Amino acid sequence: MTRLQEAPPPSGDTDSPSTATRSPAVGAAQEKRQDADARVALPTEPSDFQTAFLPAPQRVKDIRQATAAFLRRSGVPQETADDVVLVVSELVTNAVRHGQGEISLRALASNGRVAITVSTQGSGRAVVREADLDAESGRGMFLVDALTDSWGVATGMTWCILRYAPDDGTVAA
Repeated sequence: MTRLQEAPPPSGDTDSPSTATRSPAVGAAQEKRQDADARVALPTEPSDFQTAFLPAPQRVKDIRQATAAFLRRSGVPQETADDVVLVVSELVTNAVRHGQGEISLRALASNGRVAITVSTQGSGRAVVREADLDAESGRGMFLVDALTDSWGVATGMTWCILRYAPDDGTVAA
C-alpha cells in the first residue's frame, strides 16, 4: 500500500491515494502498525526537529543519533523509532550521494505519526529499484518503501510518514 506521490509532504492527518503496491512481505509489518494505530488514543502535541548540514558521509551517523534522541524525547515507541532512524539514514545517505548543496532534515512527531522530509538543492528524485544480488548499494529506497506507511518525491525532496501507537496502552474511544 505504498503511496508514492509527486507532492510535498503532508502537513497533518491527510493520506494520499495509492499509486504503487507493496510486496506481501512488506504488508504484514504495515498492517501490524495500522492495527495498533486503530486501537489507541494518540498524543496530539507535535514535536519537531530540524537541521541542515553540508553533505559529508560522516554526517549520516550524527543525523541518526540526533534523530534517535528526538524520537526518545517525543515518546515514539522504540520499534517505530528504530524504523524511523533506518529510514532517515537511507534518505540522508541518498542526499549525500546524489544531492547537491546543503541538506535539510525535518522530523515531526504528532498524532501517532512521524513525518520525515529530506531536501537538497539538487534536482534528483529518489526511486525504488532492484539491486543486483552482489551490489553493495541500491536497496535504500526499497527499505524506505518497506518501512513507511507512505512516501513521495518532488524535485530535490523526499518525504515519508510512519505511523505508531503510543506505549501507554490507552484505548481509543
